[in-house]
Amino acid sequence: MTKIGAIMKSLIAFLILSMSASVFSKETITLTSDNTLVLDESFRARSVTKLQQEAAKMDANLKSGYPIYLVMYTPGGSIQAGLELIDFLSGINRPVHTITMFSASMGFQTVQHLGKRFITRYGVLMSHKARGGFRGEFGGGISQLDSRYGMWLRRINMMDEETVKRTNGKQTIKSYRESYAPELWLNGEEAVKEGYADDVAIISCDLSLKGTKGRDFDLGFFKVKVLMSKCPAITAPVGITASILTNQGEMDLNEFLLKNGKFGKECFENNVEPQKDFYGNPIQTIVKETEICARDKELTLDKIRKAMDEKESFLNRDLRNHIEYSY
Repeated sequence: MTKIGAIMKSLIAFLILSMSASVFSKETITLTSDNTLVLDESFRARSVTKLQQEAAKMDANLKSGYPIYLVMYTPGGSIQAGLELIDFLSGINRPVHTITMFSASMGFQTVQHLGKRFITRYGVLMSHKARGGFRGEFGGGISQLDSRYGMWLRRINMMDEETVKRTNGKQTIKSYRESYAPELWLNGEEAVKEGYADDVAIISCDLSLKGTKGRDFDLGFFKVKVLMSKCPAITAPVGITASILTNQGEMDLNEFLLKNGKFGKECFENNVEPQKDFYGNPIQTIVKETEICARDKELTLDKIRKAMDEKESFLNRDLRNHIEYSY
């Protein structure tokens, strides 16, 4: 081999390696409490409204020119709620980039409609056909059902066109629809290669995202609080607590048990002293100086623990791949 041939061979090898490295180059992103929004539940009116409020506050406080990162770990949900979130975030006077850890259904659509599309190496993007139902008048020619279905079909077409546009020529309407007909599942590097993401990212959290935050569930006579890490890279619950209503007010479950609190109808009724009102009508007054009793006569420790397990499982991201998606 001539010297020139050897140089050319080395140059070609270098170019191939450079191209391979550039396709899957990883960008490091540091998340802070000032620049990070998190969607770690399904799309619905309440979750979207919460995000809109947080985004507006963040936009007002963040320095000009700095982007906002929307970290996504969502199974999807309401199309309407998702479109309202897209419209709102698109109107913010700064870029809103998405970081996908798990973006399915309406989460996939949101990624395709906002700023730069980051995804972790083992992040997941998933797209599929929309699902829903319609009610209304029908018969006698064109009906309400035709009009309503037509409007939503046009919306789906618009979203498909936007997704294909973002692939920069890597996909067509035909290829995209054929791929999501049986469900399209993509890991990070696959998503970049196919044009559905821009870069694979490595994310870290600074000290402002240290600690936990609570998510409360009011279940009537008792409450469950699931503790989550403030850092969205840690997706599973890190702890769970409960509190119950007693004849001495609301009390932490552990405190209730340490003070020998009791469940059941008998405890509650044994600690009630018959009284009469001003007109002589019989009433009951809780005697607070005696035993500690759960206010709900049917409540048991097993019921509380079962509810705690259910809520922890509901928020455990490992189960997200197994729940039903609604788009």
